[in-house]
Amino acid sequence: MTLRELRNIILKVVDASTSYDPSTYKGGMHGHCFAVAYVVQHYFGGNIVSGIVNDERHGWNQLPDGTFVDLTSCQFGGDGFSPLSNKFKVFASKTINKRFLVLLEKVEAEIRK
Repeated sequence: MTLRELRNIILKVVDASTSYDPSTYKGGMHGHCFAVAYVVQHYFGGNIVSGIVNDERHGWNQLPDGTFVDLTSCQFGGDGFSPLSNKFKVFASKTINKRFLVLLEKVEAEIRK
C-alpha cells in the first residue's frame, strides 16, 4: 500500500467519532492529525512529530527514511502530503488514544473489503 492509497482509505472512513472533538468536527480530515499520524506510523513506521501550524498544535509523521509526511495538512490549506512546518519535536505518549484505535479499526475494515 502506498501513502496515497492509505490517505484515500482514511478519507473514506474519517468522521466525528474519530476526530479530536466530535462536537466541533467540520468534515474531512479536520481534527484528525494525531489519529491519522498513528495510522501512518502503524503501517509505515517512523515517528509521530508535533509542532504548531496556524497557531494550533498539530501532528504528522517522520518516516524511517527521514521523509516527513502530513496526510492532514489539507485542513490548513496544504496538499495533504507535505508538512506545513519544519519546527517540531518527536511526540511521545505512554498511552494510545481510543480515537486512534477506532480510526485504525475503520481503516483495516475498509482494506478488508
